[in-house]
Amino acid sequence: MLDDDLPHVALKAAEAAATWRPHLSGPYAGLENLPFLAWLVGLQKPRQMIALGIGEGVGYFALCQVTAETGLTADLFGIDNWPDDRGLPRIPEEMQHYNATHYAGCSRLVCADPRSVVNIFDMEEIDLLFVDMDLDTDLIGMLVDSWAPLMQERGVIVLRGSLDPEILTAQPHLRLGEDGPIMLLVGEAVPVELAALAALPADSPAWQAV
Repeated sequence: MLDDDLPHVALKAAEAAATWRPHLSGPYAGLENLPFLAWLVGLQKPRQMIALGIGEGVGYFALCQVTAETGLTADLFGIDNWPDDRGLPRIPEEMQHYNATHYAGCSRLVCADPRSVVNIFDMEEIDLLFVDMDLDTDLIGMLVDSWAPLMQERGVIVLRGSLDPEILTAQPHLRLGEDGPIMLLVGEAVPVELAALAALPADSPAWQAV
């Protein structure tokens, strides 16, 4: 495959994902961007995915759905510290039921502070890290210093929210629109289609088409 063809491969994948819709819907800030996750999973084919701060699970279960629909063999972990009526952390029963009914074979929900779970994962085991929570300086520092070293050579971190422009300058990345999710290509062997797109100017016809 020629390098000039790579953005077009990504474009074909994006066209296929454009009509994708999540089974689970609800109040969710990034609902319109979920086909972007479907597009990314289709290109990257991750084997281990972790989502931090999943809230009611709309974004996380979108990852689970794509995994099931594409027949991927992957392990997914959805992490948050949901408080119950007494303020104690507990996975909501309806979320446990939904997970067990639809994705028991690949998905595990973890009730814990998303900022303090990095040590429970092995080095260089994570393909896709989805940070579905508001960003701040401490969290960004943790992602760079603690989570990035855990990523596989194909590792990609997807962020929701704004990010320090200096980090974007130093790291190969893709961004969906001005306020859309940011994809940091932290591995040294990310899918060639993603690397080719990241090397294009943001206003290039191929990237604008995607």
